[in-house]
Amino acid sequence: MTTAFLLTVLYGMGQAGASYPVQVAPFTDAAPAKEVVRLSGDAGTAVPGTFGKGTAPRSAVRLDGLRLNPSEGLIHFWVKPLWNGNDGKRHRLLMTERAGGRQLVVEKAANGLLRAELTTPTGMTVARADVSQWRANEWHQVVVGWVSHNGRPVGLPLWVDRWAKDGPVTPHGVWDAAEMPSALFLGDETSEAVFDELIIRPDLKAEGPYGMVACVYRDYFRTTPYSAVQIDLEPTRVPSDRRAVAGCEKQFGLLGRLGSRWEPMVENVVRYSQWAYFDAKPLIRWSTDNSAIATVDGNGRLKALKPGTCTLTAEFRGMRAKYRLQVLPQEMPDLGAICIELHPRYRNDAMKNRIARGEEATARVRLGNFGPAEVPAGTVVRLSLIPDSLRNYRLDP
Repeated sequence: MTTAFLLTVLYGMGQAGASYPVQVAPFTDAAPAKEVVRLSGDAGTAVPGTFGKGTAPRSAVRLDGLRLNPSEGLIHFWVKPLWNGNDGKRHRLLMTERAGGRQLVVEKAANGLLRAELTTPTGMTVARADVSQWRANEWHQVVVGWVSHNGRPVGLPLWVDRWAKDGPVTPHGVWDAAEMPSALFLGDETSEAVFDELIIRPDLKAEGPYGMVACVYRDYFRTTPYSAVQIDLEPTRVPSDRRAVAGCEKQFGLLGRLGSRWEPMVENVVRYSQWAYFDAKPLIRWSTDNSAIATVDGNGRLKALKPGTCTLTAEFRGMRAKYRLQVLPQEMPDLGAICIELHPRYRNDAMKNRIARGEEATARVRLGNFGPAEVPAGTVVRLSLIPDSLRNYRLDP
């Protein structure tokens, strides 16, 4: 697999799908675009979904009115299987109508692989992902896409829970523009699963220049089964004072509760994690209840104006998180850790923080000080490094 092909799969280099609508199922509650077209057909048995109501088909649910862009696009849906991924059985999840001898089928095979099979008159292309670790009654995002370069189909990427698991070259092409499928079938007698948030995108540039990866991430945040949100006080992943300093800025983020864990919904460390360009920031609404104390922009960047307290609020998909913020005067020193390094650095960079019990190590700590207060010569500042459950360290000045 060449670097050029990987870039094509991730960022999508096909023609724009402006003449094709974004389509959703009758049970899709998210709004992936300002204007969407709903597929027609029986939505099946209504059950709780990831976001609103989903469907639990006992036989194949036919959805008519399908219009796919033959050059590029994706099919996005959530599935909650009632089986384990290693159950040794085949489960059909999705299938397009056969047209021009071409058909896309997504199913979990008996060997625990999720397979996206694209059949054509001249051969088959298969994208695979190991889902043997799936457990019953847990939701998973599945996305199948197709991309082209200079009018030629080049790949069939398969995503699971925001991860691009496979992206084989399509030597037999993808769709025949002269004869396209007009219907999609969700589930069948073997599926034994709940489905929700079916989205069909014709334009991989819809979420910006980062193509398919941006569409996959943004649709993930639009439809993930979060049960609650809370404000992230350390969104840059370094220890940070929970207060703000008058005249200075402070970055906040948002966490979503997915099952028993909290996961970040925004990313600010662009140098190390490029998904900051297509995270959930555009979907979050920030505000403060006292603009004289502090203001906040659409990215969660707060500007502290004068000492006092105010409430910071973040709204996301009908859920709301609040944080009571204290703003300190500049005259009050406020130490913040920038980074902590242990020396000597090990050859394996991933092991540099894992010192053994009883081992001596030298730590270099970089601190930032908001306050201009003078410290008399000879003053001793005591700093403690306290290991946490992940064997990292937090600063306790």
